[in-house]
Amino acid sequence: MRAKFTGPLVLAGLLLLLVSVSFPVVRGSGNVALEYGRFRSTDFNIYLRPDCEAYRQDIVEAFGLWLKGFSFTYHFVASLPSDLDQLIMFNCPTSLSEGPCPATSGAGGCGGPNTNIIQGHRISGSGGVWLNMAVLPWLKLVPFVAAHELGHVFGLGHSQALCDVMWSGADMPRDVASCISILLSGNWPISQEDFDVLNKAYSTPILTPTLTANLDDQSYEPGKLATVTGRLSADSIGVSKATVEVALWNGLKAVETDEYGEFSLSALPVPNDPGTYTITLTFHGDTLYLPASKDLILDVIPPTQPAVSTQASPVMPAGPDLTGLFLTFILIAILLVAIVPIAKWAQRKPADKPQAAEAVRARYCSHCGRSVLPGARFCDLCGRDLSKSWSP
Repeated sequence: MRAKFTGPLVLAGLLLLLVSVSFPVVRGSGNVALEYGRFRSTDFNIYLRPDCEAYRQDIVEAFGLWLKGFSFTYHFVASLPSDLDQLIMFNCPTSLSEGPCPATSGAGGCGGPNTNIIQGHRISGSGGVWLNMAVLPWLKLVPFVAAHELGHVFGLGHSQALCDVMWSGADMPRDVASCISILLSGNWPISQEDFDVLNKAYSTPILTPTLTANLDDQSYEPGKLATVTGRLSADSIGVSKATVEVALWNGLKAVETDEYGEFSLSALPVPNDPGTYTITLTFHGDTLYLPASKDLILDVIPPTQPAVSTQASPVMPAGPDLTGLFLTFILIAILLVAIVPIAKWAQRKPADKPQAAEAVRARYCSHCGRSVLPGARFCDLCGRDLSKSWSP
């Protein structure tokens, strides 16, 4: 009784778990094709939502299946980064109604990349996987379904190869029974064609970038800082985290583009000799972008010399005439010699009567006090009539 119940249950579960996604299918000549585009590189950041932490080892096993034939690297990140470039996020809800899975997808999960159309190609910036943990764990098919959805994230569509990891029972339900034993064994095959399609897609550059650059000035003196700014883009979309090499005369410097594809580099011109020099910027390309280069012309000019003044020297005012000054000084001295005695004479007071009497007795002028000769009638200094001051 248990065997009769278990068989239909497993079959029904497998019919629901082998998923499909509602994207248009464009097939090549083989069983599988790159239908959903590709990432810029094969270095992926993996973020597990908290509900997926319990299934980390199952997810690691899913990556291991692809690493058997597809060369890439991956790193788990502890938190959702602001820069979603090259990010694959895993979600593990208990119902797919909580995620973006289309109604036509299976009950096991869904997955796919978020792409931009650049130069006619689908280029993925990030991707997501949703796993239905209401049914997958007890069927022990978490690694299988995770690997299937990872194939979609990498860009693969469904495979027509029976029982391949990228095969979908929803596309060909009549063949599910032949794959039950393989699915339950845990030995899930990935066809060589799946690996070949991915390796070819991720190793062949398909985009032609545009490298623009300019100098902040065309002419430089030795010792002046030269600045080169530029942008690497494809269809106006900046190429981020790309390395641009700048050949500066005998040196080589490398600069990384930012999230908008822009870069800036400053350096001192090496040559001291005036002349015209070429600065070569090179992007060597990668697995997505073809190489690109750009040349800039820089003129090194002689140092600016101080300008020679052509103006006439200002006329300085004439200095003082020393000869005239000397003569003026002599004249002032003569005047002082003449004026001092006159000033002293003007300051003398007439002698009072006792003084006059004494002067008479002493033979002095009663007016200015000068000594006079006996019998003199007039003072030879002041000219006073001495007869009027003499006693009889």
